[in-house]
Amino acid sequence: MGKSSILLLIFTMSCASERPTSDHLKMDYDYTKTPVVFVHGHGMTSSSWNSLVNYLCESGYPKEYLRAIQLTPNDGPNIEAAEKQIAPFVEQFLADVNQYLVFVQPMIQPKTKVDIVSHSMGALSARWYAAKIRPERIRTWVSLAGANHGSDALCLYVGRDNGAADDVCPAFADAKEKSLIQFVLNGLPHLPDVDETPYGLGRDSPGVKSIPPDEDRSIFYITVRKINDEWIIPYESAILDGAGGKTIAIPVDLPAIEDPPGNIQMKHKVRHDPMLEDEKTMRLLRTILELK
Repeated sequence: MGKSSILLLIFTMSCASERPTSDHLKMDYDYTKTPVVFVHGHGMTSSSWNSLVNYLCESGYPKEYLRAIQLTPNDGPNIEAAEKQIAPFVEQFLADVNQYLVFVQPMIQPKTKVDIVSHSMGALSARWYAAKIRPERIRTWVSLAGANHGSDALCLYVGRDNGAADDVCPAFADAKEKSLIQFVLNGLPHLPDVDETPYGLGRDSPGVKSIPPDEDRSIFYITVRKINDEWIIPYESAILDGAGGKTIAIPVDLPAIEDPPGNIQMKHKVRHDPMLEDEKTMRLLRTILELK
């Protein structure tokens, strides 16, 4: 992925006007919320988040607090995507949010953190950003059907895409030659060695060399997975050790269970990509993001 090909395309939400107006200022938005960055998966686009972003906007988020990145290419290496695209995107996003607050809510302190919601392979680049680049920028980190330990489903794309498949295939890669990003973020498979959730609030397994939260870096990691995921193979790939650390009051009518801590399984039938438009998943995500 050459420098000339790196573009940051801002997804414009439709639930409010582009510029603040008197009517806009009267709308019942909650400006104390944390801005949210959305990171799409392999072969997808920023518009994949349309339904979810509009749902959150209708739930009280100002439009200016919700922004999805367009990774270019959308099937490129995850470390490069994190370092060259996500990192500057977050900085520009916060600058834009704070400029907006000066106009609409000058009494609110400038925002210094974001919540990150990623999907599928986007979980890898989002985790690299959170763990290795700017952990102090993250309040809550969520993956939806995330390929946190890779996915054998993308092995068919090795050598056929722009490098992303090399990061995820094979799942649970056991050497950096097979997948550098998996090896650095996860360590050896099925062994309690590397802290998969650095600066996280949750409890790591015994034997893990934990990186605890501190005054500046404190991240609430959460994963959401589905049963029989056609793109995350094996499904255990989505689970992160050391996730959680807060009590999640899952609505009783949602078909979801938190097991293990910080890792939520949706038990109803929904496909991998339509998960982003699924009403039950959207309600769960809102519950997670509203935790203080």
